[in-house]
Amino acid sequence: MRTVVRPLRMRTTLQASLLLVAVSMTIVFLILVRFTVQRQLNRDLAEDTQRSEVTFSNLQNQRRHLLERTAALMADLPSLKALMTARDPRTISDGGAEFWRVSGSSLFALNDQEGRIVSFYNDGTPLNVNEIQAAVAKTIVHPGTPQLLAARGRLLEVLSQPIEFGSGANGSSLGYVTVGYSLDREMAEEVGQAVSAHVAFIGADGVVASTVDPAANDVLTRFARSETKKEGADLWLGKQHFLARTIPLNASTANDGGPYLVVLKSYDQATRTLRQLNLWIILIGAFGLLVGGLLAAEIARTVTRPLESLLAGTRALSAGNFNYKWQESGALEVRGLSLSFRRMQAEIESTQRELLLAERMATIGRMASSISHDLRHYLTSMYANAEFLSMDSTGPAAREEMLDEVKTAVVGMTDLLDSLLVFGRTGMALQRRMVNLVEILDRAIGRVKTHPEARGIEIRVNAAGSYSAIADPQELDRAIYNLLLNACQAAKRSAGKPRIAAILTRDGTEPQIRIEDNGPGVPAAIRDTLFQPFVSEGKEHGTGLGLALSSRIMEAHGGSLRLEKSEAGHTVFCLNLPAQLVEDDVIPTKYLEGKI
Repeated sequence: MRTVVRPLRMRTTLQASLLLVAVSMTIVFLILVRFTVQRQLNRDLAEDTQRSEVTFSNLQNQRRHLLERTAALMADLPSLKALMTARDPRTISDGGAEFWRVSGSSLFALNDQEGRIVSFYNDGTPLNVNEIQAAVAKTIVHPGTPQLLAARGRLLEVLSQPIEFGSGANGSSLGYVTVGYSLDREMAEEVGQAVSAHVAFIGADGVVASTVDPAANDVLTRFARSETKKEGADLWLGKQHFLARTIPLNASTANDGGPYLVVLKSYDQATRTLRQLNLWIILIGAFGLLVGGLLAAEIARTVTRPLESLLAGTRALSAGNFNYKWQESGALEVRGLSLSFRRMQAEIESTQRELLLAERMATIGRMASSISHDLRHYLTSMYANAEFLSMDSTGPAAREEMLDEVKTAVVGMTDLLDSLLVFGRTGMALQRRMVNLVEILDRAIGRVKTHPEARGIEIRVNAAGSYSAIADPQELDRAIYNLLLNACQAAKRSAGKPRIAAILTRDGTEPQIRIEDNGPGVPAAIRDTLFQPFVSEGKEHGTGLGLALSSRIMEAHGGSLRLEKSEAGHTVFCLNLPAQLVEDDVIPTKYLEGKI
């Protein structure tokens, strides 16, 4: 069995090749970006751990300054000086508790002139006087210099200040006051917040305070005492990954087991950043592929467009579309083929034009047939009345009546010819200017009242105000006149007294003229084609051009004409102009009266 391979489109092949190139370049670019950003994140993390030493040093200096101010303030209290003059250990012990509470320190001690502790107080685990005497003695030897004290799993920083009676050379020493604060978990959390990391204080016996899980204390202790403690290294505490760095808290004890501060910078934040980066890389990659696909499609379309245009032209020609513009771009062979099709299109279009001309002539024939009856009627009336007028036996009254009939026939023929001439124009050139709509309506009513069709018809006007609009006065007058004449012809067939109402109002910002009559209404059979030429039913005379012409005039003005309502005894035509309404202060008196 023979396998049939379906050929690919030229555009598909070209798009696939360009898209493959775009995908390859995008993937290589994104890999380089991810590698560069990850390396930068690791570098930033290492620099953060180094900066944390400076941050902790600044924070430690602030704590020491606070410690010095507290010690100096307590040593200067007159009440404490008075207590130390008692020189009685029991009295000093009883009275010193109040000063400890005032100081707010973790450790408070009162010493005699030789530096021996007379009384001391501490929070947390009670300490032994022998455990703190050595550290206190060092601070007395170097007053104002803090000393680190490690005892019973605690780490404290203490400082002593001499208590003197008097000042200068005449002063005498009453003893020393010692204050200290504890490097506990609260302090560790405060330091951790300052350096944006986890921290741990490690003394000679191990971890003193830490912000990480206590289960990791042994690992932290071993790391602090390892050889790489200063430079920083990776450290895993359970499932958490850190970059750790060890900071000696006392330069003199940096090489003898403590105390230390271990700063732990978590990789989790960097990992989250990297995950976000991966997400952005995916989005950017998708966007890059989308842009690359669009560019590939555009390039392929540009290359294959002439052939597709030729194919579309042949389809348009087969569908009878002669307005298709043939492309003149592409290869020489494609241009020659386009030229051949363009010639064929011109020949077919010429043949089609001849057919339309024949159809137009047939339409003219139908129009001539439509108006022949009215022309014969008018001419017959004129001929008959002319004969009677030439007779000597015709009396003055009869002559006047016959003359009126001749005038009526002339007016009818003139209106018919005017309608044909106006409607036959291929374009309508409007002479727009600011016009008074009330005056236009007045003039149209005056003209229609002289028409024979308006005899005996009551015409009422209701103008709620005086309006001006930008329009061609002559064409607008013609449109209103045709509506009024059409209303007169309908009102004459009314069962009662024929009446017409012309209402000038507004619809929002648009001026509106409504023509109402009490005729029998527009037959349902012609309502959908009412504004087409030669549409008429129920009239003795007329070609059916009046409403078609009025509608065309309103469309040229950018407005509209519509049949708003039609029923026996009430028909309303609505004429809308575009929103170019201008208020006028002058309202003719006859319109305020509502009747002319």
